[in-house]
Amino acid sequence: DDSTNPFRMSLVIENKGEYDVPANEVLVTLDGIDYDSFSIKSPNQRNIATIEKIRRDTAGKALPGGKSVDISFEANYKEKVPASQPYSIGMNMCYKYNTQAIAKTCLRKDVTARPLTSDRCKIEEAKLASNSGAPVQVTSITQRPSGKNSLFVVIGLGNVGKGEVYDPSFLSKGTCVSDPASGLQNNVHVKVTYGDNKPPVTCSLPGNSNEGIIKLIGGSQRITCTVDTTNVQSTTFEKAINVELDYVYKDYITKSIIIDRSL
Repeated sequence: DDSTNPFRMSLVIENKGEYDVPANEVLVTLDGIDYDSFSIKSPNQRNIATIEKIRRDTAGKALPGGKSVDISFEANYKEKVPASQPYSIGMNMCYKYNTQAIAKTCLRKDVTARPLTSDRCKIEEAKLASNSGAPVQVTSITQRPSGKNSLFVVIGLGNVGKGEVYDPSFLSKGTCVSDPASGLQNNVHVKVTYGDNKPPVTCSLPGNSNEGIIKLIGGSQRITCTVDTTNVQSTTFEKAINVELDYVYKDYITKSIIIDRSL
C-alpha cells in the first residue's frame, strides 16, 4: 500500500492453435479493480509481437516449449490500508482468429440418379469434417439432393471452447469486455467454397451468397448451402469443400493478490 512498491501484472499467452496471431490482434482489458487506486494508466493493452502457432513434429504431434507472449500492466497501489486486503483481478482477452475446415462431398451431374454399385461415394449421407485447432469449429456436414442438378449441403457450426464469440470487427471497440447489447456477440463470418470455385455454391447467408455473417444461437448454428451440379461430370466423384470461419474470441481469467500494509 501507500505507493511503496510498484509491481507488474502480466498475462502470459501461448497460442495452441494452428495459425499465428499477428501483432495488435490480441486485446486485454483489466477489470475487478479500481484503476485509479492501482495507478493503472491504461486498462487496455495489445500484443506488440506475433503469437506464433503451435509447433508440430513430422508426424503432426504437438511439441512442448512453444513461444509465449506477455501482455503487462504497470501498477502501484497508492492508498493506505489498515490491514492486508485481498483483491481479485480479472483479465479479459479478445483475439481475432480463423478456423479452416474441410470435408469431402460426393458429386455428380444428376444427383437424383439411382446409385450404382460402382459409385465411390454416397450422395446422401453425413460427411466427416476436419478442423484446424480453434475454439469455433464445423461440427457436422451432411448432404442430400434438392433437385436433379442441385445438392443441399448442411453445415453445423459450434463454439467448442469456454469463451464468448464476437464479430470480426469487435476489436475496433478498443476494449475487451462482454457486450451483449452491441449486436456483435455470437457473430461469425463464414465462407464456403470449392478450391477452384467450381461447382458454384450459394448459402443461407445475407444476399444468398457463399459468404457472410451468421449468428450462433445457444453456441451453435446451421447453414444450408446449395451446390449447382449442372456442369460437373456425370460419374460420381469426391471433391473437398472448404469452410472458413473468422471471428473474435473472448476468454477470461482471474487471479487473487494481497495488498499488504506497509510498515
